[in-house]
Amino acid sequence: MNAQELFLGDGKSANIWYCSECKIVSKNKEDAGNCCKRNDCKYCGKVVEEKHWMAHRNCIEENKIKKAEKLSEWNGWNGWVFYNDKYYTTIDELKEELEDSGEPVPEYVFICKTIPFPKIIIENLL
Repeated sequence: MNAQELFLGDGKSANIWYCSECKIVSKNKEDAGNCCKRNDCKYCGKVVEEKHWMAHRNCIEENKIKKAEKLSEWNGWNGWVFYNDKYYTTIDELKEELEDSGEPVPEYVFICKTIPFPKIIIENLL
């Protein structure tokens, strides 16, 4: 890649570099020069063709599935469901939307981990 230095209007260096291919800026020449370099997948070791990615999309998905806890039954206490960049409060809500749109029901979906808001005790604030 060809890193280019940026200059101010008066001709002085702005101490910022950019990748001539994708135009992403960086604080140093080395990072700007390696910006669009193809990386080796951190899971399978083969070259990733997509710029700025550290792993293949299917390798990321397979790794998520490998690490996931498999549930044979879902109840409302397990958490919301995530599918196709959208959240659903129940499996039934997901199925209903897929049936309305004519899409097939997927083999699996991910359940979101609930992270509650921190509780504030008023006495501790005063």
